[in-house]
Amino acid sequence: MNFSSELLFFFSALGAFNGIVLSVYIFVTAGKKHIANRFLSIALLMLSIRAGKSVFFYFDDNLAQSFIQIGIAACFFIGPFVYFYVVTVCHKDHRPPKWLIHLGVLIPIITFLTWQYPYYEYRGLWGRYLLRTIYVQWVAYLLLSAYFFYKTQQAAIFQKNLTAINRWTLHVLSVFFFVWLAYFTSGYTSYIVGAVTFTVIGYLLVLFILNTRKKSVFLLHTTSQKIDPDKSEALLLKLEDLFLAQDLYTQPSLKCAEVAQRLGVPAYQLSQTVNESTGENFNQYVNVHRIEAAKELLRTRPELTIEAVGLECGFKSKSSFYAAFKKNTGTTPSKFV
Repeated sequence: MNFSSELLFFFSALGAFNGIVLSVYIFVTAGKKHIANRFLSIALLMLSIRAGKSVFFYFDDNLAQSFIQIGIAACFFIGPFVYFYVVTVCHKDHRPPKWLIHLGVLIPIITFLTWQYPYYEYRGLWGRYLLRTIYVQWVAYLLLSAYFFYKTQQAAIFQKNLTAINRWTLHVLSVFFFVWLAYFTSGYTSYIVGAVTFTVIGYLLVLFILNTRKKSVFLLHTTSQKIDPDKSEALLLKLEDLFLAQDLYTQPSLKCAEVAQRLGVPAYQLSQTVNESTGENFNQYVNVHRIEAAKELLRTRPELTIEAVGLECGFKSKSSFYAAFKKNTGTTPSKFV
């Protein structure tokens, strides 16, 4: 092993170690705060195991075959856990996807392949087909993650108004894409990708430490945390001002996450503030503003039809307008005037 190889080997081993440290730190310190943090922790652990396998294989090509198989299995779960993390963070209610269903399908698949076609007996099969299939599965989940991120954060991206946790999520997603590209374009046992892993995980580690010191929110918290009353009142006032200034409630598909991005707070914090301050959920809160606007139109614009009033105030249909109006006023729009 020449000097350059030794250097790459050192950074490869350090990359795997850094990944494990960051994974354990997130799991232990933030795992109980929200399941999304555990998804990220497991994704980093799977990546570190995958990088560690290449390091030890290069160091000792007589490495136990079971450890090689573990590295393959870990690679199979990197993409899914990144997907679980991104979807949970970006969902308006931070609700995780049906991850148990995904694992209920994926675990039997990798178990069957491992049992029926162990790597040490079918190296050709794994090298030519199965590993490539795993890499395709990995990037498919990453692409789904990127699509969901873009779909839910499109407005904030164009307005350059991503929250701290969504900026962090974008960094995480980019890192896993970069590592996937390194693995996909190199040999399975290449220790060079371990050095790449060291670089990108080291980048995440530094970014995480720096922003933690700045008190930026990089990890999700459960909505059971109590919000300071003064902050809650200030946030509600900002929300009211935003609604009055921009008539956001007239947007039929208005989401809590979109409004939270405009205010620069996590969606769960906005949702909890509205619920605790008004006794209503976010959609009910929006409908109250829509109904107030509808009442004004019914008084001042008699030429408009009932359906036109509802649509102008943000309701998607005449029936939804009637239902919300009667719930809030005790009468129908036609009887109101």
